[in-house]
Amino acid sequence: MSRKPRIHVPGGLYHITMRGNNRGIIFHSQDDRRRWTRILSDALKRYNHQIHAFCWMSNHIHLALKISHQPVSAFMQYTTSRYARETNKILGRTGHFFERRYHATLVNSDQYLLALIRYIHLNPVNAGLTNDPDTYPWSSHSAYLGLTYCDFLITDWALSLFDSRRHIAIKQYRRFMQAGLETEHTEMQYAQSNTDARFWGNDDFIAQLDPEAGKTESIKSLDEIAKDICATCGIDEQTLKKPAKNRRHTLIRAQIAKQAISQGTATLSEVAKRYNRSPSALSQAMRKLSDP
Repeated sequence: MSRKPRIHVPGGLYHITMRGNNRGIIFHSQDDRRRWTRILSDALKRYNHQIHAFCWMSNHIHLALKISHQPVSAFMQYTTSRYARETNKILGRTGHFFERRYHATLVNSDQYLLALIRYIHLNPVNAGLTNDPDTYPWSSHSAYLGLTYCDFLITDWALSLFDSRRHIAIKQYRRFMQAGLETEHTEMQYAQSNTDARFWGNDDFIAQLDPEAGKTESIKSLDEIAKDICATCGIDEQTLKKPAKNRRHTLIRAQIAKQAISQGTATLSEVAKRYNRSPSALSQAMRKLSDP
């Protein structure tokens, strides 16, 4: 069964999860997590998105991401490809860090903003890494308690739902988290739509979405992407497979790769193989497209 296309709702709140390839480790050290945080901060400025909660586990990440007019796919492609490229260079290795397709669930923030934040912050507890989220350093929980500061994290929105006075809101947030520790389930287990797994919210929430705002991010096959871009550029795709070096052809291959990777259609290696190029050469060409 083909996967449903992602929903793009400007201003929407999304729960983003991304796993390591074959559930492998993506953060081997504190430096890795710091590098990821730096890249993420750069991407937020680039795409004008907001993060309201996060958690970096060893082999996956969680984000509560409120997006701008730009879709999630471009943001995720930028962050994951840049992190993989920099980390591979440090480790002297090649290969994929992340699964081909991230998960993005549109959340009814009116109903589930606080529940989503608690779900994300309790992830280390539910994974058996700790009994107390206060002791886990790689989530936004401590920032909500006022114990640490993260320059890109937005806490005011969620805390204001507890109380307009910040010190009171923090106390109520702590009680809210403690209540989550004392139950065996979370609201998020019951939040998913009965008809569409791409949503956390009831079916009324889906029905109320602006049809124009809720346009899907179309997902094309690699053949379709290549055909469309080649037609636009006025070139036969077979020409792109020839060994001769040509700057224009290089950039066309990079356009195809960028679109295919960003929507989860193909990996860098798969596109490189299609055009008889090395993944590193194709990645370098993609960076030229991304540079401002």
